[in-house]
Amino acid sequence: MKKGIMVLAGFLAIIFSGCAPERHTVLPLNESQVNEAIEFGRKNSSLTDTEFISGWTLDSGGYLKGEGRATIITPFLRIALLSKRAAKAGGRVEERLIKSLLAKEAGFITFDVTLYGDSHGFGRTAEFILEHGGMEHEPVAMFMPSYAEIARDYTCIASGWAKFRKEDIPGDATVNLSVKFRENEEREDITGINFEFDLSKFK
Repeated sequence: MKKGIMVLAGFLAIIFSGCAPERHTVLPLNESQVNEAIEFGRKNSSLTDTEFISGWTLDSGGYLKGEGRATIITPFLRIALLSKRAAKAGGRVEERLIKSLLAKEAGFITFDVTLYGDSHGFGRTAEFILEHGGMEHEPVAMFMPSYAEIARDYTCIASGWAKFRKEDIPGDATVNLSVKFRENEEREDITGINFEFDLSKFK
């Protein structure tokens, strides 16, 4: 439950960071898809956050130090999560907010990432690269916490996000999110993990 809340907190920071739809922006979801996302969130509002996003999440192998997981925050998932939260509160998502968020998502791919390390500040060493078609793309924006959370087994947990431009990446492409970090920021050893996403499989 705690890990799920941390994951959700990461991309809620993106959601509420302020956005305004631009004129002539082509939204990534049509009305039918928006309604489907709203209904998905409403029907699954009883799930934990971890359960809810599981269909959009890849795991590198567990919760051990040096491992991690990544969630692709598609426009569909973002609206579904808002609908889930609204349903839990007994309300509905406003159409104005939906359009504003979708306008902000147009042209970008966002990933929420949780990493497991061995020191409080290891998250600050994380570097993200999105690979596609022999090209490497650096994030246009990213966040990782200065200090990690501590799990019961003393593993340090850092949750953040990375946002990339989607230009020249087709909707059915396979992309690789490469993550490099030092499990302990005071050591030079670098850990590398990869998350391969087939974009055609994620709403």
